[in-house]
Amino acid sequence: MRLASRESGQFGPALVINGSGGTSAPVATVTAPDITDPTMTTIPVSVTYSADAPIDQSTITTANITVNGPGGPLQVVNVSVSQQGGSNNSITANYTVAAPSGGWTAADNGLYTVLVQSDQVAVSGGGTAAPAQGQFRVSVLDSNPPTSQITAPDVTTVGASTYQFSIKFSDDVAVDPAWADVDNVQVLDPHGNALTVKSVSVDNSAPGTPRAVTYTVATPGGGWSADNDGTYTVKLLANQVFDRAGNAAAANSATFDVNIPIPDITPPTAAITAPSTNV
Repeated sequence: MRLASRESGQFGPALVINGSGGTSAPVATVTAPDITDPTMTTIPVSVTYSADAPIDQSTITTANITVNGPGGPLQVVNVSVSQQGGSNNSITANYTVAAPSGGWTAADNGLYTVLVQSDQVAVSGGGTAAPAQGQFRVSVLDSNPPTSQITAPDVTTVGASTYQFSIKFSDDVAVDPAWADVDNVQVLDPHGNALTVKSVSVDNSAPGTPRAVTYTVATPGGGWSADNDGTYTVKLLANQVFDRAGNAAAANSATFDVNIPIPDITPPTAAITAPSTNV
């Protein structure tokens, strides 16, 4: 699940509820803040467990959750419990997660997943919480957005039912190619009508730089012809493709021309000349 608004390009605190449970099993809700301060040595992760019976607090341990990110797993070093309301039917476990050894660097940027383990936290004499997860983003020491370069070749031949163009994204740390999808771009014909973007492919799906994304578009009418001649506009939309720190590539645009000669359908003419003969 992407924890971002494409309109704003901002990543907010993660709050993802995937847990489930009946009346005798806790339901887990995970909350974790985004990290923007490279000097932070720990991350506070909270999990609220709720049920219709008291939570067995002896089952709250550092083994209840795991935290994994671009650099691998992080260590859960401590946990404390706070009560919600006047009963133990809802409690919050406050887990302390250690930052990577040596502190946060730009190489650590990206999404981290908090996973509540199954068969861990239980109600007294009842069931255990089902797995649940949340995510938080680390965005430190990197405020430079990716750049983009659009390559859109001209069309001079008839018939192809699809058209492909590519965008190369470059970053000072790492582009996150997971953001590449058909919503990144628009392709407009000479009259301003949008063509259908059918699919995308990435040269390398791992974060890094540069990364080239190829977009495939349906051609008008099912195939290029002279009727489609004109200048077309390719637009990369804002707040669509990000680096691992959550910086968005700016909007960009390029054009390509369709220039297919009008077919010659005029038949040739013939003139017959016969020499005269004198008999």
